[in-house]
Amino acid sequence: MSLKTDCREAIYLYAPLEQQLNAARTGENEGTVDRVLKILRQRYQLLKALEEPWSIDEDTLAILEDDKSY
Repeated sequence: MSLKTDCREAIYLYAPLEQQLNAARTGENEGTVDRVLKILRQRYQLLKALEEPWSIDEDTLAILEDDKSY
């Protein structure tokens, strides 16, 4: 898979589409969704610049896992 596709799948894992839509519509879990998007987009930009394959380091993974609202 591509870096972009792998990043998108990670976003959907930590902020599923339904959760993203609810955040946009009602504000429910908006902070969580925003945080996931910011963290993973920054990771994407870093890996793209380094021309590295998709990965999530342990520290970032711990933050994402601790922040899950479900």
